[in-house]
Amino acid sequence: MRLKLPALSSLRAFEAASRAMNFTRAADELGMTQAAVSWQIRQLEERLGVRLFARDGSRLALTASGERLAQRTQRAFDLLYEGLQELEKGATLRITATQTLADWLVNRLPAFRALHPSVAISLESTPQLRDLRGADAADLALRGGRGGWAGVEATKLIPALHTPMLSPALLARVGPLNEPRDLLKYELFRNEECWVHWFRDAGMAGCKPRYAPTDYLTQSHLATSAMAGQGVALLNPILFRYELLDGRLIQPFDLTIENELGYWFVHAPERRNDPAIVALRAFLEAEIADANRSAAAA
Repeated sequence: MRLKLPALSSLRAFEAASRAMNFTRAADELGMTQAAVSWQIRQLEERLGVRLFARDGSRLALTASGERLAQRTQRAFDLLYEGLQELEKGATLRITATQTLADWLVNRLPAFRALHPSVAISLESTPQLRDLRGADAADLALRGGRGGWAGVEATKLIPALHTPMLSPALLARVGPLNEPRDLLKYELFRNEECWVHWFRDAGMAGCKPRYAPTDYLTQSHLATSAMAGQGVALLNPILFRYELLDGRLIQPFDLTIENELGYWFVHAPERRNDPAIVALRAFLEAEIADANRSAAAA
């Protein structure tokens, strides 16, 4: 059970007096009278049952107990002031994300900052799961997977969708894609399990596609290679909406498959009502809803 803390006003008076080593200067700093500072400190001494200051003639000195308390109160008030200054400047969200989700987020940050100019973003791209609970932890994570991580709240943002995409240059070079069978003329980036699923749903079970010798681990790398005209990639149309809109990628067929994975917005449970986190989650959910509406209307 925690000890009930003394009044904050008494601790504040003591902290100022322990720095100034003078009740009058502490009173000036706090906008109080010298008598009020003396009374607050006397109340604190009675509450704690120890003397905090000793007088040697006109000189004020801290007792051993006062020295120990002064170190802690000064550190505590420094932290409090730093926190208040950060709030006045605006929040900084420290985000950890996979490469694909980091690239996706970066493209959308200008629109978010236009709506929330006081929220700064610090973004780390890493495949590792970062701590979201410790003193040095990130504020939130954008993760791919099945969810269900211990000790955190995870909201599924984006389903794991896959549909063929390629560059206009590759389409012009190899030939038209009027039906799924035309993909057999193309070199496909490896994701064999998903390709088998896609071809099966396209009515081409058992077909023998030609796979590129290069294997990429992230959707971002696949998309970059596809935009460079190196092959056809199975990509998520939500993640690459901007690339589709500006013509860097083409989605030749409406058929899209989905697996059990997804992309998640993850944070510690106690941060669920943090204004900056709430604002970013709402913005991303609106962006994804807009992408889904655009896909349905296409």
